Amino acid sequence: MYYGLQLLKPGGLLLYLTSSNFLRNGITYNKAKDEIGKLAELIDAYRLPPVFRFSEVPTDILILKESTMSKEDLPTSLDLKSKPN
Repeated sequence: MYYGLQLLKPGGLLLYLTSSNFLRNGITYNKAKDEIGKLAELIDAYRLPPVFRFSEVPTDILILKESTMSKEDLPTSLDLKSKPN
């Protein structure tokens, strides 16, 4: 998702299909969400009913719009392993 957002043109949209755990898992993905929030604005999200035949994992569709921030001000990589200061 992060790298896909980096490829968008200004104002571009990204539709992303992901496990619903990404949005609802408390603080587990907060660092990733913060970094993605620097690149894009969440326009909408949809929780899908069970749609995949052999999976019970709930699925979400996220619609993100590329931020108007200058590309020079944005981070060039996403380091999820580093710990906060």
